[in-house]
Amino acid sequence: MEAAKRLLSPEFEQRFESTADSWFTNIVSITNIEVGDPLPQVPEGNGMSGYQQGVQVLTHFDLEQRTVASMHNGATSWGYMLARESDGDPWLIVSQGMG
Repeated sequence: MEAAKRLLSPEFEQRFESTADSWFTNIVSITNIEVGDPLPQVPEGNGMSGYQQGVQVLTHFDLEQRTVASMHNGATSWGYMLARESDGDPWLIVSQGMG
């Protein structure tokens, strides 16, 4: 779980951990993962404010949760907004939702 948390911006981690269907507490399994090509985004809004570079990444996967909340179990399409300060910095997940 610590490795996964390093992929999140500090702001997103705080919001994300407090949700009822957090990936860290509600997921049984994620399989058949497909990750799309990153799509450049202007780093304004979507949690990217304050960052210099941003991309959106669309994914498809099969999801199994302990409790069905905001997403259903089974085939799922989901998007992630990633941001970073410069080319040498790691990408951080700053937001998520339908792509």
